[in-house]
Amino acid sequence: MSAPPKAKMRKPDNRLGEMVEEPGGVERDDALNAAGGSLEALREESINGIEAAFKEIETLARSSLEGDVSTEDLQSVLQLTDRIITLAGTYGFDLLATVARSLGDLANLLMELPKRSAGAILVHIHAAQLFSPRAEAPTAAKARELLAELRKVNEHFSP
Repeated sequence: MSAPPKAKMRKPDNRLGEMVEEPGGVERDDALNAAGGSLEALREESINGIEAAFKEIETLARSSLEGDVSTEDLQSVLQLTDRIITLAGTYGFDLLATVARSLGDLANLLMELPKRSAGAILVHIHAAQLFSPRAEAPTAAKARELLAELRKVNEHFSP
């Protein structure tokens, strides 16, 4: 019996690897500046999106029967809150993102309860509106105080 034929090993060309090593394209700083300009062009639209999310959350909470929010509405609150967090983080609205995260935490807490308070959601959304990019920024002391009060609201609903 004869030995099986040896397999030929062939290393394929790596076009991507070669392209990475070749000069050309856009300089890193130029690309970052262009991206920053694109973000700035979307700032106003993003702020409008944040404010639309505020209104939608407030409408959901106010339309709840007897102040009890449904789990479906809480899911919507979570999605809208996620949008606010993303946009606030993108544009450096850190306090707004913190309040929105607190609202998201509250929505998660409420989902586990038989009675889901619309009032607590309204407290959070009104606080978020105080940190809106178009609102007059509260002082650092007022901001700390407000965030502490929101933590108390969430603690009230914690198991």
